Amino acid sequence: MVKTLHAVQYFAFLVSQISNWTLLYLIVKKSSSRIGSYKNLMLAFSIYSIAYSLLEVMVQPIFHNTKSSSTLMIGDLLNVSQTIGSHLISKFFHCGCSSRHKSALQVSRYSLYDPNPGYRSHFVFRYIAICKSNYLHHISGFNLYKIFLPPLILFITWFSVIYISFWPSEIKSAYLYNELMEHYNVDSYQIGHICELYFYYTKEGELVISWMDYFGGIFAILIISICVIVILICGFKTYSKMQSYTEKSKKTKDLNNQLFRALILQTIVPAIMMFAPVGAVISLPMSGVNVGKNANLATLTIGFYPALDAIIVICVIKDYRQTILGGNKARVSTTIPSSNSNM
Repeated sequence: MVKTLHAVQYFAFLVSQISNWTLLYLIVKKSSSRIGSYKNLMLAFSIYSIAYSLLEVMVQPIFHNTKSSSTLMIGDLLNVSQTIGSHLISKFFHCGCSSRHKSALQVSRYSLYDPNPGYRSHFVFRYIAICKSNYLHHISGFNLYKIFLPPLILFITWFSVIYISFWPSEIKSAYLYNELMEHYNVDSYQIGHICELYFYYTKEGELVISWMDYFGGIFAILIISICVIVILICGFKTYSKMQSYTEKSKKTKDLNNQLFRALILQTIVPAIMMFAPVGAVISLPMSGVNVGKNANLATLTIGFYPALDAIIVICVIKDYRQTILGGNKARVSTTIPSSNSNM
C-alpha cells in the first residue's frame, strides 16, 4: 500500500507543478488590468502551492489511525532522525493546510492542514474590494501584506498548539510501536512523526486521558469552524453586493462574477478534499473509532488539492481559459488601475 501511496503522491506532484506554473504564467501575462491588487494575491498563493507540493513529495506523509490516536509520519524518501523528521512532518501538518488551510504563505500546510486561512484572506479581500471599497487603499500595493497579518498570527498560534500537543513522546512511541511495525514495518522510536494520543490504558488496565491532545484536536476543529464562518459571511455579503450593482460596466461585473465563482469552487474543493477527510482523521479517534490505514484517503485527496486549485482558476477565468484552449483571445487592457480599483 505504501508504494502505491507514494506513486500517487509523485503523480500529484507532477500535475500540481505543471498546473501551478501554467497559472503563474497566465496571471503575469494574461490578467486583465481590472483585476488590480488581487493579481498579487493570486500570485502569492500560486507560489505557495508550488512550494507546498514540493514539500509534500519530499515528506511523503502517511496517516494512520487507531481507536484512540491519529498519527502523521514521514515517508522513506528522507532518511533523517526522528527529531528532524518530526519537525518536517509538523511543518507539513500545518501546511497542509492553508491552506488551503495557505495561511499568509503559510510555511507549511496543516490545511488541515491548517484550515486554509489563506482562502479566508481571498474572501476578505473580495469583501473589502466589493463592499468596502473606500478601505481598499489600506490593502493595495505595498499594503497588501496587511491582509496576511491575521492568518500569520493564526498560523503561529496553530503551530504552537500542534507543536506542544502532538509532539512525539516515550508514551506515544511505545503505544504506536506494534501498530506501525505491523502495518508499515517502521520503528515508532526512529520514524519522524506527530501524534494525537487521546487516551490509552496502562498495564494495570487504568484509563489515562491525554487532555493536552484533546485540547489540540478540539482547537484544530475550532479554527476550521472560525475560518468557515468568516468565509460564509464575507461570501454572502459580497454576493449580495454584486447582485445590486447597476453602475458597473458589463466587463467589470463579468470579471467580478468569474473571480467569485472561482473562490466558491476553491472553497468547495478543499472542503471535500482537505477539511473533511483530515478533520475526520483527527476527530474519529476522540470517540474510539478506528479506521487504520484507511486514514490515508486523506493523504491521497490532499495531494491533488494544489493541482485542482490551479485548474479551477484556469478554467473559470475567461482570459486564462481562452489562452489555454486557443480560442478567441481576450483583449487584456494595458491601463494601469488606480489603488482604489474595486477589484
